[in-house]
Amino acid sequence: MEYLIKNLRDIKLEGTHELPDSRQTLLNKEELGSESFEAFTKGILASGRIWDWHNHENIYEFFIVLDGIGSIEFEDGNIHEYTKGDIVLIRPNYKHRILASGSNASEFLFVRLK
Repeated sequence: MEYLIKNLRDIKLEGTHELPDSRQTLLNKEELGSESFEAFTKGILASGRIWDWHNHENIYEFFIVLDGIGSIEFEDGNIHEYTKGDIVLIRPNYKHRILASGSNASEFLFVRLK
């Protein structure tokens, strides 16, 4: 297939990191047909919720904060207070967790690459 068109409203919400309805998989590796591409997702983290400690084995993860505020905690003890517009890169196998605060849900676009 030379192209693929989808609409966000047609993509079902799924659970991730033990939170139901917190992710939409926008593109997966089968759709892209690349060995280095893992996924392109939209994450929705309700205020007060946490995607708890995790890492992505052999996967680079980068994301853009579309909306919301909160913090990203890293295994070395560093904490970054995120806000709309932040771009974050996390190298493979590095533990982190994301906490949403404020009055609105946080929204992110994630890309995962090998």
